[in-house]
Amino acid sequence: MSQPITMEENEETFSGKEPVLVADSPTKPKERVVRNLEILKYLIGTIAGSDKLSKVAKYALDLIRAIVISRPNSVLAKLISLIPNFRSKATYASSLLSTYRYILRFGHTPFALSKLFDKLKASIKDPSKANKIWMNEDALTNILDLYYGVFDELDTLYRLSVWHNPKVYSKVVTHQCWAWEASILLGLKNNFTQLNSIKFKITQLEVQFRVRNHAMQLSASIHDQRPSPDSAIRRQLLQDLNKNGDTSEREQENERQLQQLRYQKWITYLDIVRLSFDCAANLSDLLHIPVPAYTYSVLSLGSGVTGLYKMWINAAKALSDQ
Repeated sequence: MSQPITMEENEETFSGKEPVLVADSPTKPKERVVRNLEILKYLIGTIAGSDKLSKVAKYALDLIRAIVISRPNSVLAKLISLIPNFRSKATYASSLLSTYRYILRFGHTPFALSKLFDKLKASIKDPSKANKIWMNEDALTNILDLYYGVFDELDTLYRLSVWHNPKVYSKVVTHQCWAWEASILLGLKNNFTQLNSIKFKITQLEVQFRVRNHAMQLSASIHDQRPSPDSAIRRQLLQDLNKNGDTSEREQENERQLQQLRYQKWITYLDIVRLSFDCAANLSDLLHIPVPAYTYSVLSLGSGVTGLYKMWINAAKALSDQ
């Protein structure tokens, strides 16, 4: 079972002929070059990074093992046959990686319970605010976190042989799947909402940029036509273009914001793809959909690789900014 889901357009250039509108561009600070080995070390040093690396390794092993079993005459199967007892070794390693991932996220439940307890105290203290406290997405997220956490940690304790009851364990796994599916759907909803918001902000900035660009070109055109110094149109254009400070600096700030928003849009797309893989994998398991034996491994590996790539570029950006 996988971890719960608590879960960039060409720049247009312009040139104006009014000296007041022209400014030298400041030197852009040079970004530090980050090596892949440095990024890997950074990810291994985090719980989330270790979990994603373990997830990719586990489902890669599961997929290879499934292909070897289902296609014994394939080139991959023949290459793998050179490794003695590969199937038993892969099964054992996959089981260890799965347990390791469970242990990594063990202990989250008390924090989820604490958040709900704080909400409960607040609603008891002021009953008139109960609806405001509980009827919102934040409360739903807290409830789902607790719902998933309880059954996920019961699963962990079962794997560690702290308790043993196969019949109860079967129900624990079912509830764990439903809680995870609800978290995935909520995560997809949030990411689509965020994506629409980012696209709207990008459109706003691009429209502002084009309007200013057109205004500056119009100002230059009016200047070439030699209007009177007291031209109302000329004065209004210059006032509008300079009222918030130097135009060049504002254009650079807008471009910086656009780059950041485009980066956030790309990250959001990656999250949507990751959650979509998780959703398909979990549904195939939850609803017992008849699919090839390696389907769950393929979908989970797709989720793991997408999530790892997202973490990788985030880590590279964080390290280069240091």
